[in-house]
Amino acid sequence: QPNKFNVEQDLKIKLEQLIKFIFKSRHIEIKWEHNTSFPFTEPSYELYIRKPDKTGGAVASVKSGGKSVNTEVIAININYEGWAFGIGLERIAMLLYNIPDIRLFWSQDERFINQFKENEIIEFSLFSNYPAVVKDISFYLNDKFNETTFFQICRDIAYENIELVKKIDHYYNKKTKQTSVCYRIIYRSHSQNLTHEFVNEIQNSIIQMLLRF
Repeated sequence: QPNKFNVEQDLKIKLEQLIKFIFKSRHIEIKWEHNTSFPFTEPSYELYIRKPDKTGGAVASVKSGGKSVNTEVIAININYEGWAFGIGLERIAMLLYNIPDIRLFWSQDERFINQFKENEIIEFSLFSNYPAVVKDISFYLNDKFNETTFFQICRDIAYENIELVKKIDHYYNKKTKQTSVCYRIIYRSHSQNLTHEFVNEIQNSIIQMLLRF
């Protein structure tokens, strides 16, 4: 005789527990859809997961399919019941990290790949697909220079048009006892192509601020 446990209930309990474990305290809405079909299973179900955004709307949805199975094994003439399921891992990750486009998972762009670390869930930072304009700036240091302040100056002047500021070289002159540094500034917009003429104006403004140190 087949096992009489409730396959549908057991399936739903296990999958809901799995989703609650993955998302922990994050607010997630769960909804089951019964009017669906999968090969080799009858009946079939879908689990929809929604994560509301700040305005209360759903920013993404996740579907996982669970199936109740009733099959006769001819070799030993025993009927049995059970269930199976599948979850789209990319969709789960989209909700966990707030990733807006599933196609990013096939990207080799380091700006995407380097945002993620093992055992750490952080919100994804959207990056631009427009080309970058790269400028270097070098100068001698004095006692008043502060790198954190320099970074803030760059971002205050360039606003959202700056992607990265990093030191790429430094040199200490033993004769003059001076240290020179070189910083690379990567300019990139989320909404338009930046021209060199436009970026040069920003770069010159940064230089003028540095002269005040």
